[in-house]
Amino acid sequence: EDIFTEEAIRKNPQLFSRDDIGEKKYDLLKYFYKLADEEDMGSLKMLKSGWSVVSSYASSMYYDSILKSTRPDEAIKFIKLLYAKRLQEIDTELAVFLTLLATPEYASNTIVVIMSDHGEEFMEHGRFQHLKGLYNELLRVPLVIIGHDIPKKRIKMITQNIDIFPTLLDIIDFPYRPKLQGVSIFDLLKKRSTRPAVGMTESLVSIQDFNWKLITRFRGTDFKVNEIYNLNKDQLEQNNIGEISIQGNPILTSLFEESISIVKESKKQKEQ
Repeated sequence: EDIFTEEAIRKNPQLFSRDDIGEKKYDLLKYFYKLADEEDMGSLKMLKSGWSVVSSYASSMYYDSILKSTRPDEAIKFIKLLYAKRLQEIDTELAVFLTLLATPEYASNTIVVIMSDHGEEFMEHGRFQHLKGLYNELLRVPLVIIGHDIPKKRIKMITQNIDIFPTLLDIIDFPYRPKLQGVSIFDLLKKRSTRPAVGMTESLVSIQDFNWKLITRFRGTDFKVNEIYNLNKDQLEQNNIGEISIQGNPILTSLFEESISIVKESKKQKEQ
């Protein structure tokens, strides 16, 4: 519980004043210490060495007190800094591993895929963590594929996690079943085509292209569009124009019908 004292911060500038994490981290840490009453100290004890990250269990314990504080925006910035610190730690560990894979013994016969199964929420839509919802702070994840003869380029197209498996099979020239839901990214590049991305929970399905995003709630065979976002004008999905009917709009109607088809197909496969 001594981590956030004025004395500790003053004695450890290397921990609290790192420009690569955030210029205001020093001030945020001092502020967070002022927020922490005796009840919060139990959570703070779960911090790792220095000012390191808080586990998801520990962080959920003090989210409520943060949001009720006098400066919740600053406290949210603090949580983002903890997240950034975790990413920095992972990056450091990956560097050691990737350096090993770059040696002649492995470089010509190894494919590395760096990806994530979900993003993280920082109150963009009123929630922390990644438990519910289909907004892009959760759906847009990194995908990096490294390997021999793989061109070094950034692909500006819509891909999905289900595309990773067929892409790897394509790289090693291994035949795969046409019934796979995913599509090889290299196949998409050859055809210069793309298709919408889909996300799904037990009761919600989202579908989006470069221009539009629909979030639909479903129960049984009943489907109702809850939210519509114009991604050209509203990339952060803050302005729901769901009151605009999709009827008469062929693009939105097509996206809606495709999302229904995917849900039905997924349910069918699950039953089988």
